Amino acid sequence: MTQEPTLVNDPEVYGNELKIKTELKQTVTTADGSSVVKYKTFIKRNDDGSSEVKIWPVNDDGLIIAGSKPIFENGAWNENQITLPKTHSNRTSTNQLNTTLDGIDVISTTKEGYTRTIKNLELTGGGFADAEYIEANTVDGVFTGNPVMPPYILNGEEITYERFMEIKEEQLDGVNILDKYGIEETTVVPDVTTTVVEGPLFKEIQEATVNHARITNDPAPEWAKTEELSRVDEIKNELKKLREEGYEKTGNTKTDMRRSMQWTKQIRDLQKELAIEEAKVEFNQTEGGTDSDIQNGFSKSTGLIKYAFDRDDEVTFRTPVKYPRDLSMQQDHMIIQCYTYQPPYNREITKTDKNTNGGGGAAFGAQRGTPFRRKIGAPIILPMPNQINDSNQRMWEESNMNNQALDAVRKSASKTGIKAFLSNLNLGGAFATADNIGAFFQQTSQQAGRADFAANQMSQIVADAGFDVSADQILARTGGVIANSNTELLFSGVSLRSFEFSWLLSARDDREAHNIRMILRAFKQWSSPRKISKLVSGDQNAGNTGLAGGPSYFLGTPNVFKLRYETAGNKPILGLHKFKACALTDISINYTPEGQWMAYDHGQPTSYSMTLKFNELEPIYNTDYNENIGDKDRREGPVADLEGVLNVNQDDPSTSMIGY
Repeated sequence: MTQEPTLVNDPEVYGNELKIKTELKQTVTTADGSSVVKYKTFIKRNDDGSSEVKIWPVNDDGLIIAGSKPIFENGAWNENQITLPKTHSNRTSTNQLNTTLDGIDVISTTKEGYTRTIKNLELTGGGFADAEYIEANTVDGVFTGNPVMPPYILNGEEITYERFMEIKEEQLDGVNILDKYGIEETTVVPDVTTTVVEGPLFKEIQEATVNHARITNDPAPEWAKTEELSRVDEIKNELKKLREEGYEKTGNTKTDMRRSMQWTKQIRDLQKELAIEEAKVEFNQTEGGTDSDIQNGFSKSTGLIKYAFDRDDEVTFRTPVKYPRDLSMQQDHMIIQCYTYQPPYNREITKTDKNTNGGGGAAFGAQRGTPFRRKIGAPIILPMPNQINDSNQRMWEESNMNNQALDAVRKSASKTGIKAFLSNLNLGGAFATADNIGAFFQQTSQQAGRADFAANQMSQIVADAGFDVSADQILARTGGVIANSNTELLFSGVSLRSFEFSWLLSARDDREAHNIRMILRAFKQWSSPRKISKLVSGDQNAGNTGLAGGPSYFLGTPNVFKLRYETAGNKPILGLHKFKACALTDISINYTPEGQWMAYDHGQPTSYSMTLKFNELEPIYNTDYNENIGDKDRREGPVADLEGVLNVNQDDPSTSMIGY
């Protein structure tokens, strides 16, 4: 019985290891001396859906050291556990004496203290008169008492009601009572020393965290997001700042009231803008969502804004279309999104600047870009197909190279080239006459190289006489041997995967029939070759160029597709393969899948059988089974065409993603 692997760095406690390129190690000094400690980065998903990232010290076996503390936690370094560099300098050089984390800078800044003097004013009454007081001081319906109850306080001292009202009258007349009656207070702000830990290592951790979140479809922590703030976040920050700062009071009632109204209006305007911007957030289905969640749960403007379209006349629908209509997003499903095509190697062919960062030259190879240019319409959401297969074929072929050819290749690489090749024959006069040719081959059969060369030489001589006798025939007939062809199976190239999916689409009502017709129309239209309107400036609609029945000098590449299997919560299905960008090479529709014509009112077929055949545009490589994707445009954004694959942790089942 096979023993289960022992839990290493229990994922329930620490999460999954987050792979980064930089090796994390630094010198740590304890009471027992100094040693170099290694570290690993871990990411853990909490019960509330958030993620936390920590960097822990590990021993030589990669296990987290018991009782240790993380040196990095959720976007912040523990500055007390970061080793600062120790150096020794002489006249010619400066040498570092210890090991520190690569890509990290520890910066300490001190802000000098200062003295701040401000004016404060305290002018208060005891509160408004209560009902009992008002009743006791009302004569013939006229209130004769004081509207504000005692005590009356001015800067900590009690004053009379008359004095209190005098100051209030001055305030109403526009006098700045803060300047007139305020008391100056002086505050001493001490020096503040701030230590900041920063550097390229932090950015590397950010990118690794965002990549992991993108693969698992979990929200990335705020500290890990490197892109510019969205308008929603900007508005939230503005609101937070407004509420925290409030508005500046002057002590003048009219001025303060005006400022209060302006402050309140700013908040209300921002709240309105926030509501509008939040309505534009990318579509995200709710639990148990249906068609109404997608098409009616958002405003009309939201549906138009959510997707970046290429051309309006190619957009079949602007909100996601599902079959069946009541397909729940908690069920496993397949999403197919269409994009206009752009040549992925176009940048390599047209660029003029040197690229030494991967691609752009013979030493690096060509850098491939995303084949997606822009989305066309919203996605189509279908149930899981009944037949799901993939075949990752690699091309191998049998190859032969005999020793003579092998030696020729070897010698051709030397500086003396052909001269060395000819001198290697060194046959002397061994086969000067035909009488000793058989003895020659018998004698040289143990000197394989010389015999092979001689046989080839004899074959050429015989060929000049008009006879086709191979070197192997001469060797076999005279010495009973043939040349070793060194047969081997060699890798000869890559192949592209193809997929075929079928669905039976049966409408249960008019709305579902409408959805089915839109789906069929979309796949047919999107996969058709494109007529190019014009290749020069001017009115694209001039004449009938590029129209049905009209001329088109060139045909454009059909649109391409992104396919994805998803389960509840829009999560990728770990047990199924991923897709690279695909072309829809064939769409077959059977309008009579039952074997005879069957229709509802107005000739609507009761069922359709739809078969789609897709071919990937790019082969699968070993680097695709990795969380890290080199090209930012291919891993994130609206036209990203690659998905990372989780690094496998043998002790954590949630990481065993099949990948491509």
